[in-house]
Amino acid sequence: MTSGTPQPPDEATPATAAVTADSVDPGKSTGFGFVALVLGGFGGVLPFLPADLGDARAWLPLPFALAGLVVGIAGCSGPRRGNVWAIVGSVVCAIAVGLSTVMLIAAPRSGKDTAGPGHTEEILRDELDVRFGDRRIDPETGYLYVSVTLYNKGPYTASYGVTIEVSGADLCEDSVSASQLPPGASHQGEVGSCSKPSQGRELRVQVKEARKEPY
Repeated sequence: MTSGTPQPPDEATPATAAVTADSVDPGKSTGFGFVALVLGGFGGVLPFLPADLGDARAWLPLPFALAGLVVGIAGCSGPRRGNVWAIVGSVVCAIAVGLSTVMLIAAPRSGKDTAGPGHTEEILRDELDVRFGDRRIDPETGYLYVSVTLYNKGPYTASYGVTIEVSGADLCEDSVSASQLPPGASHQGEVGSCSKPSQGRELRVQVKEARKEPY
């Protein structure tokens, strides 16, 4: 009777399973991870490059970081989940996205807003460091001279001028300026008094006004 005849094992199921297992390529997910890592790393470094990127400094990393994040998620999803490189690449891209977002929130204004007089406090707080250095007395005139360094700590290239009060026997003003100073760059100058310092009197040097030239 045919009903009692043992049936041969079904060979289709193992073959199908073998094809499914072979279709998952570990090298492919590792490649996704490397691509995500490169895109995320580039997006994270881009805001700190010493170049004049202007308003694009905050948002320019976003396309690279977001693209890397998508690639990284693709590399560690589904049967590829758990791939170390894909996970690392995704984390780096997420950090780059977060960094760019913070920069967009923290610096939403254009650097042109503080151009002209009347913005000394904002300029010294957000854009320019004024550092006083060595002092010297001119042996011929007896006048006091002080070295001054202007450091652009903002994200934009700009021209700055600083008026400085220097006290000697009299209080007088001098100025130092830097033209087209890139982000992260510094300019050195020197200011001097207009008279000989008084004996026993404290010598003071302070910023009176900082201004940024209009574009």
